[in-house]
Amino acid sequence: ALFAFMDLPNHNRVGAVVATATVDACDYEGLAQWRWYLSSGYAYRTDHGHPRAMHREILGLPLKPGPCSGDRIEGDHRDGDHLNNVRMNLRVVTHAHNLQNKRASRGASSPERGVSWDTSHKKWRAAVKLNGKTHHLGSYSSESEASQVAKEWRMQHMSFAVEG
Repeated sequence: ALFAFMDLPNHNRVGAVVATATVDACDYEGLAQWRWYLSSGYAYRTDHGHPRAMHREILGLPLKPGPCSGDRIEGDHRDGDHLNNVRMNLRVVTHAHNLQNKRASRGASSPERGVSWDTSHKKWRAAVKLNGKTHHLGSYSSESEASQVAKEWRMQHMSFAVEG
């Protein structure tokens, strides 16, 4: 096989396996020496009492992001799956770039990124946030039309956004 992947178990606080993280076969042995835990959807281990994220371990990033807020270096999961830790799915980005690949919020009026229901106008609204500024892209009769407008805007202006 061209690519080989393996699964590492993730445990809860009492030690039961609750999920698995997928990694490249070449990373498996180095990662399997530790016990991994599931926390906030990510695989973590403890490093001298401090949490260490699996994706940061694979990317060779420091224990946690640095103090300079504007250019913190982070690891991004291209597909948004925090347990898919194969190298092709991971990339090193700044915090601002990582925010470009953010998924739609849970509990939002639409599962589509950049789309929400405007109750006062009874229309779907497209809006995208970039560098702290919200770009209002209009109101639409259909959710899919608003989604397409938001997607096209992201593709044009947000080079780190990954569309599913």
